[in-house]
Amino acid sequence: MEEANNSYKIILVVGALAALFVVALTMMAIVTTGTGGQTAATSDLIRQSEQTERKIAAELLQLRNIKLDSSLFTSPEYTSLQDFSRPIKAQPVGRPNPFAPINENDPELRASLR
Repeated sequence: MEEANNSYKIILVVGALAALFVVALTMMAIVTTGTGGQTAATSDLIRQSEQTERKIAAELLQLRNIKLDSSLFTSPEYTSLQDFSRPIKAQPVGRPNPFAPINENDPELRASLR
């Protein structure tokens, strides 16, 4: 019986030491990843985001420099264009509150299902 208690104690001590080792490695990894606990992957994402922001800003600045020739809208080719669109028929509207519980006896629900 005493041998069983000793083996349980040994297993318990070894398990506790292994848990402490894992915690220590985790803490050292957090400290060595850089400032503020950022990992290398986070730093890369921030760098890529900043580069993307710079590219978008450059594109927007280029769009400001575009000048449209308004004579296009007075040209005979443009004025001779025809509109072939068709009016859209009115469609039934859904319930006033789509998140409200469904009541089968509700007249509004019956009207919307027709």
